Amino acid sequence: MNPFFRFHIRRDGVALFLILGLALLLRAWIIATDGIAFESDEAIVDLMARHINQGKPIPTFFYGQPYMGSLNAVAVAGAFRLLGESVETGRIVYAAIFVLTLFSGYGLAHAVSSSSRVAAMALLLMAVPTASAMLSTR
Repeated sequence: MNPFFRFHIRRDGVALFLILGLALLLRAWIIATDGIAFESDEAIVDLMARHINQGKPIPTFFYGQPYMGSLNAVAVAGAFRLLGESVETGRIVYAAIFVLTLFSGYGLAHAVSSSSRVAAMALLLMAVPTASAMLSTR
């Protein structure tokens, strides 16, 4: 393998993990300080997760909506079984989903642009949201 190519892989990987680390630190700070109030959307997903763990049927849709599936609630239900029911447990699951979203956004930007630099800029824009987006932990 060309050493120059290896350098780019290392540099791109460092940028990727620095940006992801920044995003995770920001989310961890929000979770640890309880910096954002528990909101109704989170409460509904957590309630759906509780009902799933109580053996009730897995809902097809988000409670009260004829759309938006229940995949988040299924993930939160699994975390509730492992870590116990709490607001923080739900937020940890949302942070994990957020990281997966960042990876997919990076991959999409790289596939469309064929540029690691453009993909890293797109990742940075997704990872460090605007002030209005920070009002929600999801």
